[in-house]
Amino acid sequence: MKIAIFGSSGFAREVADLCHDIGYREMVFIDSSAEGEEISGMKVLGDKDIKNLTKMDYNFTIGIGNPEIRRKISETYPKLNFPNLIHPSVTLGRGQKQIIDKSCGIQITAGCRLTNNISVGNFCVFNLNTVVGHDVIFGDYVSIMSMVVISGNVSIGENTYIGSGAIIPNGKIDKKLLIGNNVFIGLGSVVTKRIRDGQRVYGNPAHRI
Repeated sequence: MKIAIFGSSGFAREVADLCHDIGYREMVFIDSSAEGEEISGMKVLGDKDIKNLTKMDYNFTIGIGNPEIRRKISETYPKLNFPNLIHPSVTLGRGQKQIIDKSCGIQITAGCRLTNNISVGNFCVFNLNTVVGHDVIFGDYVSIMSMVVISGNVSIGENTYIGSGAIIPNGKIDKKLLIGNNVFIGLGSVVTKRIRDGQRVYGNPAHRI
């Protein structure tokens, strides 16, 4: 299997590990700022090479954690094939794989657990050892870094970034805990109440910064 990874920085290299563990053996990075280099044994190509890669039946994925950049790339190249990438160690609740299959460009890395009835938007990232409880809704382009815990009945808007180690507790069956669009939740934060669109929060309890 063949795949091209947008980006060539640290997170892109982690995505390459994910791809390798899934079974991809022909891999390249796409990063015009580092074109011609070799990183972690992989060639770095430029945007001009994308057309040839599609002719060679390459799949594509985005190795960039920033939600806005992920959106820009996917919207610039809407006809590329962005498969979902799920590490073999990931555990999913009953029926969850079928729900995920309705979206594209999702990355779920090693050690993650998603329970059941979780709606996942396009191009979401679940980094190492993240746990997501029941009845959570993720908009498109949500980036969740490593070891985040999200309990049940939470709704998270699009383009939101959740830093490593953050904790988001349960909402209620009839009133989900709402995290808005374009939100930034800092490293290790503990969310205790609604976060509105565009807010940046940090701390325990999480507060605006």
